[in-house]
Amino acid sequence: ALDIAEFEEYQTHIIDHLIESKLIHWDIEIRVLASKSLSCISKLNPSYCEMRVLPALLEHCFSDDLVVRHGSLLGCAEMVLAFGELDLFRSNDFVRDSVKLSI
Repeated sequence: ALDIAEFEEYQTHIIDHLIESKLIHWDIEIRVLASKSLSCISKLNPSYCEMRVLPALLEHCFSDDLVVRHGSLLGCAEMVLAFGELDLFRSNDFVRDSVKLSI
């Protein structure tokens, strides 16, 4: 999926599929794999992930459904690691502000 995600027109669709289908999958291994995939793909389109994906995942972290909560926490953790590798926390104030506001 990472090779396909390098094409800009596919990035948002793959990211959306990961967060809407795979991060809430009943199988824990699929959720873990989806979060790691999201980490890799979020590096290709960090602006979409910080504006659309991270706030949605943070909201789902408080879901009553444990599968949704677990997948969202995994996704958030992997995206924060990816943003840290890209050094977005120092260079981009929006990420810091959006994380503060969401919590």
